[in-house]
Amino acid sequence: MDTLVSSKKTEFVAIVGLLLHFFFACLLFLLSYWSRSVVVLIEAWHFLAGFFLWFLVLLHAQQKRLALEESLFEQQAKESQKTIFQEDETDTFSAKNRLQFFEKWIVPTATLLLGLGLIALSIWTMSRALAHTRPIVHGSLCAAFLGGCAFFSLLVSKYALGMSKEKDWRILRAGGSYLLMNASATFACAIVLALVEMEIISLERYLAYALSVLLGLIGLEMLLNLLLDFYRPRIPGQEIHPPYDSRFLEICTGSKGLLKTAAQTLDYQFGFKVSETWFYRFLEKAIVPLVLFQLLTLYLANCLVVVQPSEQAILERFGKRVEHTVLEPGIHWKWPWPIEQAYHYPVQSLQKLEIGIEEAQESQPSKDRLAQARPQAKKAILFTKEHGHDEHYFLVMHSTETSESVPVDLVSVDFFIYYNINNAMDYSYHHAEPGLFLRAIAERELTYVLASKTLTQVFCSQRAEICQNLKVRIQQACNDAGLGISIVLAGFAHVHVPQSIAADFEAVLASMEEMQTKILAAEKYHNENLPLAQAKAAEIILQAQQYALERQIGTQAEAAAFVHYREAFAAGKEVYLMRKYLKILEQAMPSKRVYVMDIQGTKREVDVLNLEDKLSSDLLQLDLGKVEKP
Repeated sequence: MDTLVSSKKTEFVAIVGLLLHFFFACLLFLLSYWSRSVVVLIEAWHFLAGFFLWFLVLLHAQQKRLALEESLFEQQAKESQKTIFQEDETDTFSAKNRLQFFEKWIVPTATLLLGLGLIALSIWTMSRALAHTRPIVHGSLCAAFLGGCAFFSLLVSKYALGMSKEKDWRILRAGGSYLLMNASATFACAIVLALVEMEIISLERYLAYALSVLLGLIGLEMLLNLLLDFYRPRIPGQEIHPPYDSRFLEICTGSKGLLKTAAQTLDYQFGFKVSETWFYRFLEKAIVPLVLFQLLTLYLANCLVVVQPSEQAILERFGKRVEHTVLEPGIHWKWPWPIEQAYHYPVQSLQKLEIGIEEAQESQPSKDRLAQARPQAKKAILFTKEHGHDEHYFLVMHSTETSESVPVDLVSVDFFIYYNINNAMDYSYHHAEPGLFLRAIAERELTYVLASKTLTQVFCSQRAEICQNLKVRIQQACNDAGLGISIVLAGFAHVHVPQSIAADFEAVLASMEEMQTKILAAEKYHNENLPLAQAKAAEIILQAQQYALERQIGTQAEAAAFVHYREAFAAGKEVYLMRKYLKILEQAMPSKRVYVMDIQGTKREVDVLNLEDKLSSDLLQLDLGKVEKP
């Protein structure tokens, strides 16, 4: 009867743990939404997963109680010999068979689902922790609530773990260990949120990573326990260790020692007392000296300093540098930490500083990030599209023309600097953050130089000159500050207008190109038609001059010919007139045949003048005086 009461007490504690997990999970979900804290959200899921674990513990404890009640009833019936019921070992619906079915099928299946769920939850919470950027609000008040949750969780978990030390209540160990880990994690969350009020923010992100990893480890251990349970030898009467009972949590919560837990695990897995063998007893005695020897060896290995060929190391003793001690490449000896410590600097390696190429904060959904992570073909980088990083804007002059108010433009600049460390001492001791100091110098010089240049000069005409000027100015500023670096190369990776006005800028460029196209077309028309017009005008002038010259010479020739005509007419009037008359006839009738006939006299004479053939000069010299008149 005492055993039956103990079983019912087990169920009561399981119900309390079940309700506690559900209530605290709901409370932490509300707190995470109110405070915008990702670590509280992860712990809320941690509590919610414990709700299903306690539910499995409750079902398992209930099946054990029913089987115990059945066995007690059968035992009393055998003793009294007055029962009308007969024992049937093949009864499928008996509590004993149901317990066997539960432990054979339900427990492994539930453990598998719970382990896979914890692993999936670990992956999801890790992605949320990586993408979380919202600031935490109401941190101190949420820390107070978390402290209360941790306190009550601690009380219930210690009570459950205390009961689990007894064999009849051993099943509570899984839920108690899980709840104690919840209490520790909740208390850590309360401390982190309290530190947020003191502007210590980074611990919240680190704790979120740790809780996500913890969920994954618990899930992996459940799957490993389930796998090993298939190969465990079944010994009658041996206490069954359910696979959902995490030994990792048992060790972390300190309910048992590490060696004792390892011994029980080996005994349970192999089916015999491995912890009683001579090798295990020897290992148990020698494990502490071996661990101490390894730790001492690792500590003494700190005395050895290996400086790579591209490095130099600076030695510090009790936090102060050792004068004139710069370790060159090779192997050196020093006192172990914390007496002496060596700091390595890559003096021969080319360092790179990028301005304006910092990765932008995660603002896209996880689906987009996964799509970007897939290998894709390279796409053209356009200043009208997002480049995947934050843009740094600088002022430049709009034009060099003087006016009352000088207009300015904004340009987005991706600037890079390659440099070497030429003095490790100056680089490490003159400035606490030399990289940030170099960035500040570069941004200052970029602002100063670009403010005196126009947009066109920065884009194309003076780009190389600006880069060289920036290199000289940055090097001079580093020398004046004793930074201990040497600038090798400085230049622009990208220079473009802000992405928000890129479309308007392209429209302006298109209109300027269209204007320039029309200007060039007009110049082409001018260059093509002006020489033709000039040539045509010169041709007309030459033709006029030719005509004038021809008219002048012709007129002079006609005047001179007229003089000769008059002399010829004076010498022989009739002959001259006749020759002229015949010449006109020759010109007027080149294809006609003319007959001259005298029909008045008795004597007829026919003269034939063939104008088709060229007449000789003798034919025209007719003796007209001898012509007989009628």
